[in-house]
Amino acid sequence: MDVDGSPAIDVETIASSYAPPAAIARLLFIAEKTTSDATRLESLKLAINLLKTKTSDTATYARVVERVDGRLGDDYALDKGWIEETDKASANRQAVLERELSAYKTNSIKESVRMGHNDLGDFHHSRGALAAAFKCYVRARDYCTTPRHVVGMCLNVVRVSIESENFAHVGNYVQKALATAPDVGKEEPTVFAKLQVASALAYLDQKKYKDAATKFTELGMELEEEYNEVVTAGDVATYGALCALGASRTLVPIRPRRRGERRSLRTFSPGVSPRPSLAFNPRPRRLSTPFLTPLNSTPISSLVWTLDP
Repeated sequence: MDVDGSPAIDVETIASSYAPPAAIARLLFIAEKTTSDATRLESLKLAINLLKTKTSDTATYARVVERVDGRLGDDYALDKGWIEETDKASANRQAVLERELSAYKTNSIKESVRMGHNDLGDFHHSRGALAAAFKCYVRARDYCTTPRHVVGMCLNVVRVSIESENFAHVGNYVQKALATAPDVGKEEPTVFAKLQVASALAYLDQKKYKDAATKFTELGMELEEEYNEVVTAGDVATYGALCALGASRTLVPIRPRRRGERRSLRTFSPGVSPRPSLAFNPRPRRLSTPFLTPLNSTPISSLVWTLDP
């Protein structure tokens, strides 16, 4: 990243494509991997802004400010007042949610208990307490009364599991959702697309690149930007192309195009074929081009920059 002569990373544009938790995770990843001090500080600055305005995660905020180490001036020094105020408000909010949940359980109102567990899960998620959020979402399972409730519970668990990089749970809860609502693909294509993406990410974690590529490339336009707390549609296209490349056994030159012939994103591995949403996305198309061009002269070190728009 930040190879000499390569374009600068527009971290603000990257962050704006995602919901706050996913944007913060990507900004911190960029800050960790980049060799450019300017890019690192810009990433940390944007992460601090999101943490203070979109979350109540004071622990992560304090860690990010410590990484800045005063290099962004007084505006990005540790705001102890904000931390104290946020922690106090969060403690009060948690007490209210726990009292409400206890009352719902006393009155044996299953739907209210389910929502109470979800509300507590959302609260802990906003605080960055992923393990606590996971437990709350799982506890909602016993109070689900419809298949849609079960699928919603599974999606909550999957989201938190992806953020905490516990991909064993991701695969398990995707299967639970599909087993509970086998017709979800017909009834709610966007929900089914989210499950497909989660399943693909679980395969990717296991280095099962062909399976991951198949899942990614089976997606059409159902997802759009409906899952930006995890990925964007552009990410799906890029991951699909990368996994297809990783799944291929050999990389061989293809014949030069004839005059007027249109270049297309080719099949990289038997059984892996990109859908329109992937084939016409310019980012993975440009990424794949060096592997499909005879007498390729593109340095491998520059491939990372073909991901830029």
